[in-house]
Amino acid sequence: MKLRELGELELITRLFNIYSRGTDTKSNLFPYDDCAVLDFGTHYILLTTDLVSEHTHIPRGTSGFQLGWFLMAINLSDLAAKGAVPVGFLNAMALPPELEVEFIDEVGEGLAACSRAYRTPIIGGDTKSSPEMILTGMAVGQVPKNYFMSRKGCKPEDILAVTGELGRAGYALRELEKLPDGEDNSETRKLLLDLVLEVKPQLWAGQLLGNLGYCHSSIDLSDGLGIALHQLAERNQVGFSVDLEKLPTVPMLKDIEEELSDEEYEDMMLYAGGDYELLIAFNPAYLDTVQSALKQLGVNLTVIGDVLYDQELVVRTKDTEKPLENKGFDHFK
Repeated sequence: MKLRELGELELITRLFNIYSRGTDTKSNLFPYDDCAVLDFGTHYILLTTDLVSEHTHIPRGTSGFQLGWFLMAINLSDLAAKGAVPVGFLNAMALPPELEVEFIDEVGEGLAACSRAYRTPIIGGDTKSSPEMILTGMAVGQVPKNYFMSRKGCKPEDILAVTGELGRAGYALRELEKLPDGEDNSETRKLLLDLVLEVKPQLWAGQLLGNLGYCHSSIDLSDGLGIALHQLAERNQVGFSVDLEKLPTVPMLKDIEEELSDEEYEDMMLYAGGDYELLIAFNPAYLDTVQSALKQLGVNLTVIGDVLYDQELVVRTKDTEKPLENKGFDHFK
C-alpha cells in the first residue's frame, strides 16, 4: 500500500499503534490530540511539532520572513487549542548549501518577530545540509491541569463555535493560482501570501478559554473544519450539525462569492484548511459569558452548530441537509 492510499491520519494511527506496543502508553495522557501531554505535578507539559517542506508548504514568491513566522505560528496554534502558555520554541533546518544566506537571515527575522509577538523564547535547534529546504519547529508549553482543554469531552446538546473568521487561506490560495507567471515579487502576491502564511494563532483566546473552564472540547482548524469535526466525532462518539450560513466569512471572500459555485464555496469554508482558528464545544448556558470575555480581547466567537446524540455529521442550509465529508488538507493525497 502507498502512503497516498493510506492518508495522513491513518498513518498517524498506524505509527502510534506501533510505538505503543510493550510501552506505557499513559506517558502521553491524551493521544491523538493537538499536543503530546506529560504530567508534571499541578501542570501538564505540552509538546507539539510541525514541519514545513519546500515542495508542499512554500508557494512561489514566499519570503524568508513569511516562512519563519509561519513555522512558529502553526506550532503555537496547537498550544492555543489546549489553553497553554508557551515556554520555548526549537527549530531545525535542513538547507541546500546553494541557498542564499540572506534568505535564511529573513527566516530568522520571521521567527524572531513571531517570538516577540507571542512571548515565546527560541531556545535551540539544529542545522543540516539537504538537497531541499525542510524546516521543523517544536513548541513547548505548560498549562494548569484544570485549565487544559482536550479534544475529548464534548457531549450532546453542547454548541459548536469558532473564533475569528474562516476562508482566509482558501481565498488567498485560489487567487494566487490566478496570478500570471513572472509576478513572484508583485505586491498582490505578497498580500495574498501574507493571508496564507502570516498566521495569527489564537493564543490569548485559548488561554482565556482555558481559564474560564467551560470548554468540553477544543481543536485548532489547521486542516479544515470538516476534518476537525470528524476527528472530534471519532474521539467523542457523537455527531455534529453545522449551519453553513452561520459560518463567519472573511470579508474578501464575500467579494468573490458571486464567482463561486455552491460547491466551491463549501470547499473553501469547510475543507480548505489553513485558518488556524479555534473550534470549541461547550454548554450553551455559558455562551454570553464566553462571547463577552473574548470580545474584550477583540476576538469574535460565532456559534455554527450543535453536538448530536446520533453519530452523524451534517451540513445544513436553508433548503438542504447533506453529510459533512471527512476531508481536508492531507499531505499524502
